[in-house]
Amino acid sequence: MFMNTLKFGAVPGKAIDITDTWGTGFTNSAISIGDDATVAFGEVDDSVVVQRTDVSVQLGTASTYVIGHYRTLGTSGAGAGTAVQHGIWMGDYTGLTIAHDTTDAYAVRGRTALTAALEGNQFIGVMGQIEITGAATLEATGGGYGVYGSITSSGSGTCNRNVAAGYFTMRPNTIDLAGTQSCVVADMGGSGYADYGFLAHVGNNNTGAAYAVEVTDSAVLPIGMQFIVTAGSITTAFAFPAAGTAPVVAAATGAGVAAEGSVVITIDGTSKYLQYFAATA
Repeated sequence: MFMNTLKFGAVPGKAIDITDTWGTGFTNSAISIGDDATVAFGEVDDSVVVQRTDVSVQLGTASTYVIGHYRTLGTSGAGAGTAVQHGIWMGDYTGLTIAHDTTDAYAVRGRTALTAALEGNQFIGVMGQIEITGAATLEATGGGYGVYGSITSSGSGTCNRNVAAGYFTMRPNTIDLAGTQSCVVADMGGSGYADYGFLAHVGNNNTGAAYAVEVTDSAVLPIGMQFIVTAGSITTAFAFPAAGTAPVVAAATGAGVAAEGSVVITIDGTSKYLQYFAATA
């Protein structure tokens, strides 16, 4: 068996150069591994790597890049059909099918390690971005998302542990870093437009709560929700629908000073009421 069936030394230009079209369809590609069939290794005693790249570079100017895999894909025309019949584009696709006992599985994993004293700007493990510079008319079921995560289930599927469309953790961060440390940041500063920092769409009756704070590991959480004003102001802490629309009760509830109405809250599973009053001069 050959250890290297195709090997290149130093190449001044392109080691492999494909300059024309190739066959279309899932059975054809510019470079094929498996040729529309599974390369079946069977049981192995070591790791299996399909493609490996190991490169080190020193950049001398700010406007240059090191890119592990560079692709530019673009439409050449819309073609016939309606808006949902023009095909689907994917810059990169990885599908994992797990049907046997497995420790962990990552369809896409990014890692950026800062391993020495250094200076820089921003460092990101995985980045997604949408640019809108033209008039985009999307279907009612569509949208534009910088990063999209979803969970689907059907048939007899079950899972006995935590399932989340988006999961962020600070548990491995065992050092109190100098900067502000947050699991999730919604940055709405500068000159950008935003309606909400966080929006929960609830379209069925299978949801327990749109927002929940759970204390675990015998932790003591000093504040459940905190409002901070570094510059500027917060006009209203909370906004509710009109009186008579749950959870706002039209008539005042409870004894004491007459109130305009009440907001229903739950304490230990029992409905309670927070009274509100008209503004006074």
